[in-house]
Formats: sequence, C-alpha cells, structure tokens
Amino acid sequence: MVVAGARGHALEILDILLALFPKEEIVFFDPVSTVVEMKAINHYQILKTEDELRKKFEQNPNFILGMGDSFIRKKTAEDCIRLGGKLQSVVSPEAYISKIGVSLGDGLNIMHRVVIQPAVCIGEGTLINAGAFVHHEAVIGKYCQVCPGVFLTGAARVGDYSMIGTGVVVLPKVKIGSNVVVAAGSIVTHDIPDNVMVAGAPAVIKKQRAGFCKR
Repeated sequence: MVVAGARGHALEILDILLALFPKEEIVFFDPVSTVVEMKAINHYQILKTEDELRKKFEQNPNFILGMGDSFIRKKTAEDCIRLGGKLQSVVSPEAYISKIGVSLGDGLNIMHRVVIQPAVCIGEGTLINAGAFVHHEAVIGKYCQVCPGVFLTGAARVGDYSMIGTGVVVLPKVKIGSNVVVAAGSIVTHDIPDNVMVAGAPAVIKKQRAGFCKR
C-alpha cells in the first residue's frame, strides 16, 4: 500500500493502516519533503520519483491520499492514477458509519471518532478529520477537507473543494458553496456562495477567493 504524502496527516493515516493491516507493506511517496521533515516515518521506504512509484504500482496499485489540502489531494490522485495507481479509502476502526442509506465516494479518509449518520453522501477524495460529526442527510462534495471537531448538522450541504475549519458548526439545511474556506470556530447560519472565505459567529464573508474550474 502506498501513502501519497509524508507529512503530518500521513502519520495519522499510518496509524490507521497499522491497526487495520498490521502485516501489509506500507510505503510513502513524497517528491517534495526532506528526510528531516519525516523523522517519524523515515524507517519506512519513501519513494521520491515517479519512476519509483510506477514500479511500486506494478506490484500493488493501491494508494491512499495522505495530505489535507483539497487541490493537492486532487492533483496527487490524478498523478498516481496516471502512473497506474488505484485510489482507495481508509476508514478508522474507531469511526461510526451508519448502514442506512450512506453513499461514500472513492479515496476518502475517515479518521478516528468520526460519526456519519444515515443518508449522508460524501464525494470522492474527501477528508473527514478526527471527531467530526456528519448528521443525517448531509451532503459533502468531492475533495473537501472537514477539520477536527466539525458539526455538520442535518441536511447541510458542502460544495466541492471546500475546507470546513476546526470546530465549525453548520446549521441544518445550510448550503456552503464550492471552493469555500470556513474559518475555525465559525457558526454558519445561512447559505454561503462559491469562492469565498467566511468567519465568525454567525459566519460572514471576509474575502473573495480565486475561482476554479469545476470538474
């Protein structure tokens, strides 16, 4: 199994993989970070080039995303698939996922103590971080980052490539657009358009963000 990334979030992914698959070979791919930055995992094999990664995928094509940023996750997934990889999800054994009408995309990271309630839909490549609660009928788009301790309440919606900061509360049926950043600790009480950063309780628009091409 390849973990794409080798910084902080990759350590949490490693923690889950060791619990789930204690006998499986785990290697990391990170062409950017230095050995000094990766002390906690430097006894694992760390691939640094695309040629090394391609050869590893010939042995086992499965890979897991090991970074947080939405657009880096998307780009990394595309690169790994181009080199022969197959995107996989990882779900902590300490997470709770309802068996009633839940739809989960490929390539998810669902971390420790996450709760996902009935009829939730989560898109490809999204990260649901430790202690987040995703309540009934909520919808989260692709390649989002839901940070620790978020409360996404009933039938709330989050668009693609959005980041919901630590401890945010999103009230029922509120819609958050795509490419949105919600600052930590905010309370979102009303709909939020695409391509903005919001903060506060209640959350208000603080600035516009550069648009992106939806895919």
